[in-house]
Amino acid sequence: MKRRTHNKPINFAKPAFFLILAAVQLAVNIYIVTIAVSAWQEEIIVNLWMLAVAAVLYVPALIVILRMPNHSTRLSWLGLLWLFPVVGGVWYAVYGGGMFAVRSRAAHRALAGKNAHFIEQSPKVLEELSAYVGVHGQGTAILNVSGFPVVKNTRSTVFADGEDFLRILVDELHKAKKFIFIECGKLNTGTVFREIFKVLEGKVEEEIEIRLIYDKHASGGRLPRGFRQSCRDAGIDCCEFGRLGVEHNNRMMIVIDGNVAFSSTCSSLSDELLYGGVTTYVLRGDAVWSSSIIFMNMWDTLAKTNFDYSLYRPNLSYLEEQSFVAVFGDSPADQQHPIRTAYLRMISSAQSYVYLQTPTVEPDVTLMQTLKLAADSGVDVRIVTGAPSAGAVASACTRAFYGLLLESGVKVYETDAQLNSKTMVCDDASCLITTAAPDYRSTRRNHECATWIAGGEAVLDIRDDFITAMDDSQEISLRAWRKNVSAPQRLWYAILRAFAPIA
Repeated sequence: MKRRTHNKPINFAKPAFFLILAAVQLAVNIYIVTIAVSAWQEEIIVNLWMLAVAAVLYVPALIVILRMPNHSTRLSWLGLLWLFPVVGGVWYAVYGGGMFAVRSRAAHRALAGKNAHFIEQSPKVLEELSAYVGVHGQGTAILNVSGFPVVKNTRSTVFADGEDFLRILVDELHKAKKFIFIECGKLNTGTVFREIFKVLEGKVEEEIEIRLIYDKHASGGRLPRGFRQSCRDAGIDCCEFGRLGVEHNNRMMIVIDGNVAFSSTCSSLSDELLYGGVTTYVLRGDAVWSSSIIFMNMWDTLAKTNFDYSLYRPNLSYLEEQSFVAVFGDSPADQQHPIRTAYLRMISSAQSYVYLQTPTVEPDVTLMQTLKLAADSGVDVRIVTGAPSAGAVASACTRAFYGLLLESGVKVYETDAQLNSKTMVCDDASCLITTAAPDYRSTRRNHECATWIAGGEAVLDIRDDFITAMDDSQEISLRAWRKNVSAPQRLWYAILRAFAPIA
């Protein structure tokens, strides 16, 4: 697989900005305390208005204590709110789930109720899964927290490179007879964009139903002016995802006739898919129905419509395929966090090894403890990160956890190549392919999707891809890390670890 190197120097502009902002807020706090002390010393009656303002500023802290389920995230929010009540209060209202949570969770519950009528778990498949001790708990956990079933009769293929992915995708688009659903984060003009939309324009003339969802904030200025209207004029129905930049749609899936679903670990439908460091794959058979449900859920939410799901059922199965597959989604409104649960369950059930490939890794307390417990139990735990190409802040946040990971017995590798793969493989028995990095923040703010596979060639393909990435990476040793990280850097890393879950 081709991998694109990325030698961009680290830019400290963003960390410097945050430090300046923190210094300004701290100066304001000191000024307020100074005035309050002076007023007290001069025996001036404390202004009730000031007390009211102070109460308003610290009310979010009480809300965090009462509402935030994850204790490491709770501590990060409390630290931010108490140090910088003005900035922290606004930040929590927007990004902490307070401003949009009620409406989003109500919509999520309504969709979950609708899904229950169309997706059911086959008792026979669960019974067959129970015979596989290592993966039974993983599949059951995904079913219980996501509501999406574990199925069989599905052929899964992981592509060796992006060019194969594009070629087979275009071939399948040409074969479409009923409908094409496309959901992605970023749309970007380029080879992939032109190839796909050339086929879509031809399919419109055949009266094939085509629907497109993309994140307008993530796409930014990458699309031509008036793109949405031009798509509608061409007969392609569009929905733009965008909620004031608070949430992001990080999913990537293309569903054709309900029988074939293409996906990748990169949310961008662009030329990024052609480079190495991105895992692309296709599913054929029963599991595609879950992909269709995820898309129709999002469309109903954005367009305020009511899909007749029964019209989009699959009609193709691969009865000879014996692997178990679960396709499921995740969103900020889902308090169960299915993808996070899948990560944790796979690590905790590993017997021999667990390999993780991710551009960034910012584990909270729960994930760190799970990794440490696995390593202490004799499991070979390895992580390949793409920190050098992840951007200044993300790179620094990832490297801030290297010391804790190494001390926990986790082997850490770092690649200079562009890496946008988020995969986990366990004991040659199961794998997880997802758009979400293994941290609490990804599933807290983003709409993500994932595929869990137990058994079959796809699991071994994910393992081999990890080994290739590991061979192209540099192992980070605990001794070298301690030697190369200076005291100021350790202080900076400690600050980053404290606020990483909410950054």
